[in-house]
Amino acid sequence: MVAGRKKGRWSLKEDLKTAVGIAVFGENWSQISHQLFEGEGHRSDCQIRERWFTTLAPHHNLNPKFTEEVKALLLSLHMRHKEGELLHAEWQQIADA
Repeated sequence: MVAGRKKGRWSLKEDLKTAVGIAVFGENWSQISHQLFEGEGHRSDCQIRERWFTTLAPHHNLNPKFTEEVKALLLSLHMRHKEGELLHAEWQQIADA
């Protein structure tokens, strides 16, 4: 195991970070890992990819189900990122949430 890598159950916070990462960076797993999971107890790009495809991807009907409000927020973040409106400080707030 790599030092600092988190193992075990995923929290809702981690699932939301993964969904935000997908909304913004697409399937760039290393970018998601670096931007949103960096630091002590981080998740690797492989862990994030597996979590997405086995549990969180839209074709799965497993929990946690994101509310319409959360889905709207993710879409808004994605659009702002594509238009270059999100600042590094905002991403840091998301990562720290």
